[in-house]
Formats: sequence, C-alpha cells, structure tokens
Amino acid sequence: MGSSFGHLFRISTFGESHGGGVGVIVDGCPPRLPLDLEAIQAELDRRKPGQSKITTPRKEDDRVEILSGLLDGVTLGTPIAMVVRNKDQRPGDYTEMAVAFRPSHADATYQAKYGIQARSGGGRASARETIGRVAAGAIAKQLLAKAHGTEVIAWVRRIHTIEASIDPASVNLEAVEANIVRCPDAEAAERMIERIEAIGRDGDSCGGVIECVVRNPPVGLGMPVFDKLEADLAKAVHLSVWTRNANRTVIPAPPGPGPALGDQVIGWGQVFGTPAATGPPIGTFYLSAVTTRVDAARAVEARQVLIEVSLDRAHPADKALQLRRAVAAKAGVAGGTDDLEIAG
Repeated sequence: MGSSFGHLFRISTFGESHGGGVGVIVDGCPPRLPLDLEAIQAELDRRKPGQSKITTPRKEDDRVEILSGLLDGVTLGTPIAMVVRNKDQRPGDYTEMAVAFRPSHADATYQAKYGIQARSGGGRASARETIGRVAAGAIAKQLLAKAHGTEVIAWVRRIHTIEASIDPASVNLEAVEANIVRCPDAEAAERMIERIEAIGRDGDSCGGVIECVVRNPPVGLGMPVFDKLEADLAKAVHLSVWTRNANRTVIPAPPGPGPALGDQVIGWGQVFGTPAATGPPIGTFYLSAVTTRVDAARAVEARQVLIEVSLDRAHPADKALQLRRAVAAKAGVAGGTDDLEIAG
C-alpha cells in the first residue's frame, strides 16, 4: 500500500483514523535547519477538527510530538518522525461496517483489494491521514522560505455556487485567517458560511474550490513527460485526498434516450445497490453538459456537468441522497469534469 511521496524530500504517512495515532516520517530534510516548532503546530491547528461550527464535530487536540531528527530544535539530517495521538476515537460508531459497506467510502474497495479493512472510520481512507502531510508540509514550508524566500498561501475560492473575488497577486494570510471559512473575500465568506449551515440543516453537505499561490518558487521544479510539476502536485494533493472518489458501482449502459437535461445528454448508466453490482439495478443516472466556460487566465476549458439520478424503486431518502453523491463522485472521476452539480 503506497503511503510515501517524494524523492529527495520524502514523506511517509502512517496511522488510522481511530487507531492510536497518525503521523509522518520525513526523510531527506537537510541538516542544520532551525525549525520553528510552534509554526508546525500552528499549521496542524488550522487543520484540526472541531475548531468551528462548519467543520466536523470530532474533538481532537492534535498536539504534535517530534520523536527524532532534531537536536535543540535544529535538524540533524536524519529522518524526522512526528506523531499526533488520537484522543476522540469512537470505534463503536462504526460497528455496522462489519456487515455493510458505506456508500461513497473506500470500505468495499479495501475489502476487495486486501481482504481486510480498518473498520473504524475508514482507517487510512480518512481525512485524518492528512495530519502527516500537514506536519511534513510545515517543515518543507520553512525549508523553502529559508532557501528561496518562497511563500505558499491557500484559500477557499468557492463554496457550492458562491464564488469569491480574490486577487492571487495581493492576497495575504491575515485576510485568509480572518474568518472560519478561510475566504479572504469577506462579503463572500459570510454568504458561504450561511450556505454551509443551511445545507447542513437539511442533512446534506457541499463542496468547493481551494486556490493556492506559490510566490518565489525555486526555478526548474519538475521534469518533462511523467514528472511534470503539475503531475506531482496532483498526486500529492488533489488526486490523493479523496476529492472525487466513490465505491458505489456504476455500470455504463449503451447509448440511448435520456431525459432532456441541459444542452446535451453525454452519458447515462445504471446504479446498483451493492458494490458487486449484483441484483437488479435500483436506478439510472444521466450526465448532461450544461455549460462550457473558458478561464482566460489559464486558457483552460472546464465543463460543468449536471447529474440526475432516477431511482426505479422505493428507497429511504437518505439512501437516495447517498446514491446521488456517489454517482456524482464517480462521474467526476470517469468524465474528468471540473465542476459538479447534483439534481434530482
């Protein structure tokens, strides 16, 4: 199971969501680098759960322990091991996973691939795994700042359909940290928070877009063909943090008539109620291209896709909602879409 990333500066994350703890081993950090340990903790504090009304309610202190690789706060050039102990483990909340896989989670995939799974909270397939990435990133951030004067800032650009107006050239960390949604556009941030709370009251959730700017990066990062910088960033951040994954089985159906959705129906298929796609299908999904836009700054075409799921037989409302989410995520992977809206 791959849990490592990088070559010269290599990180290996470890631990399960409801196990004893999670952490990272950083190998390749040069010696004699003074580390600001409070800055590492500050980055973990930004990530930790339960810090505001719009985040997960799990309560964790997420205090980092550095086990090796330092002498009086200065790196030795040897592997740096960091661990965060889990305090709010609730394995009892996941007893149903012993008999049923959760839609839109990695439970079925883990079981099929390895014949075993960490049933408490998804194990490695949990956002809690990102603690190791944040801790390692905090060290890399200090190393880059010292060596090249590099600055890295990220913020929320969009929540659901609310888009913020942000100038990447002038945005600063103080503006990002000014509100709980971490959007430097104050007016948009207020509307984002209201939207998250409104959707949460309906028992649902919504996605968004995070934007990041790197100022003064080292020259020459990345290589041609398979090791392009964009490809490495995608592997390290976007494609490995479960932004669009699903384990609900979706079997493409032959082209045929679908509902009149948007401008053009570009695909449809059947939705099954079991990961193995056994038994009769319980519904049909349709993909329709509704808009096409061009980002002039990057000259990148992005297609917005509307997804409708029609259930053929009665299911509880929450099951239908889970299926819509799963199909949306599956379509995002299969169709390479940049924006997803769910209807039905």
